[in-house]
Amino acid sequence: MSQASSKPGRGASRALAATVVSLASLLGATPGAVAQDPRVIALAVASEPSGARVIAAGRVLGVTPIDTQLEVSEEVARDGLRLTVSRDGYQPSDLTVDVSRGLVVVQTALRPLDPPSSAPIGAPPLAPAIAQSPTPLAPDVSRHELRGRVGFYTAEPAREDRLTAATLEIEGRFGLLDGGPGEAFVDLDVALSAAALGVDGGRGAAFRVGNPHAQVRAGARLGEVRVSGGVGLALPLTAAFDDDRDVVAAAAYAAANGMSAWRDPWRWIYSTAAVTAEGRVTYAGEQVQLGGALSIGGILGVDRGRTQQPDWFSFQLRGHIQGQPHPLVTLGGEIGFSHLAMLETDLSNSALSIAPYAHLDFEGGYVGPRFTLNVIDPLGFSFDAGGVWSLALEGGARF
Repeated sequence: MSQASSKPGRGASRALAATVVSLASLLGATPGAVAQDPRVIALAVASEPSGARVIAAGRVLGVTPIDTQLEVSEEVARDGLRLTVSRDGYQPSDLTVDVSRGLVVVQTALRPLDPPSSAPIGAPPLAPAIAQSPTPLAPDVSRHELRGRVGFYTAEPAREDRLTAATLEIEGRFGLLDGGPGEAFVDLDVALSAAALGVDGGRGAAFRVGNPHAQVRAGARLGEVRVSGGVGLALPLTAAFDDDRDVVAAAAYAAANGMSAWRDPWRWIYSTAAVTAEGRVTYAGEQVQLGGALSIGGILGVDRGRTQQPDWFSFQLRGHIQGQPHPLVTLGGEIGFSHLAMLETDLSNSALSIAPYAHLDFEGGYVGPRFTLNVIDPLGFSFDAGGVWSLALEGGARF
């Protein structure tokens, strides 16, 4: 496959080189092995700095970094795909790349625009320089994200019983304000979870919806690093019923909490409200993404007249790492530590989990499995649970 590049020179008006690498040719694959339809290509575009608008054959794809699939015409497949990568304050990069292999990876480094100079006396007035005008950024197509996860777990705590638990988690991130790279942003995070538990032998079954949680985070992008923090609130809007008299329902909450190693316990402790605070930091490099989060929550029991839950305090740390060995595949893993303490007592416990996952990426979303293993879990849902730990199928959409 050919390479598309532009060499920088003294006073050059174009961007630095864009090295285009066909992963298919490196692997020795035939074009049909990468894309069965020769008109559909896999395209990955990255820029330095990131956040640049990408236009392919006159179509705006979004802002870098981009991993997507693109349908091209026979003419483009024959003559090459015209790409324009531009960002406010930088010279645009125009490239023509070979797409015959079906898989293209593009990297480009943009050069800042030269500062304007005063025209000499008597010089003719300058014509409008549209190409040198600031290029507005296209809306970030991934400013919003919806995620869903369905998890399963089976255990045999006693010879005559077999417990089967399932969870459904729906989470969303919505960009309320985005000032672009180097400026502040505000996100709204929402989450709602549900749990089901069945006991073999007809001893009972229950389905419960947990406490909805919402938080507002504000932060900034500092180059390849995103830093943010915010506060949230969980209310007993869906779990406000008399579950202290229903053993199976209470066990459903406990199983769901244990399946995620007590992550965000304010979702699962019924008849409570919670005030939460969280800080996040994420580094997004060209090959790998690293991140961490610290969350605390004050979980307050709600007085229902007959009984009242005690008050709790939760502290948790989470970290993740992920990379893309292929533009269509993401591999990663998470590690989480949670500590939950009942106030005004000495009762407290901690949990530790690891969760590797794999995603198949496609335009606007992803789908794949997640395997969660509790290394430490005082509830007993750990290595000694008598079987494989929880397996989940998850997916998401970015828009």
